[in-house]
Amino acid sequence: MDISIFLTQAFGLYFVIAGVAMLIKPRCIEDLMETFSNSRGLVVLMGFFILIIGIPLILVHNIWDGSWRVLITIFVWLTFFKGLTWVLVPESIGTWGKLLNNSGLVKGLLGLVVILGLYLLYIGFGV
Repeated sequence: MDISIFLTQAFGLYFVIAGVAMLIKPRCIEDLMETFSNSRGLVVLMGFFILIIGIPLILVHNIWDGSWRVLITIFVWLTFFKGLTWVLVPESIGTWGKLLNNSGLVKGLLGLVVILGLYLLYIGFGV
């Protein structure tokens, strides 16, 4: 299987599952953000886990060919930078938590995540 298709399927499934779960269980996100904002050590630990996923993803998928594969490369790099930020600047999670207090904004972003996930699933399983 082509690595681009595999990652498209994986990101698509993740976006749809995570987005729907967060839309139907918003209190869980609030609890998670509260836990993370109160524990920089946990943020750093999670940052290392994200990095161990992001680094190999960059190594296997760094494709800038102008096709839909670039979208996957962007997600791969965003994963890496998320991990890097959480390791180097763990207090930044508190800033993001404040943005999530706007429930309309959060629902809109989660809706976009689900739509993006559905698009990726269409590409990943429909091609």
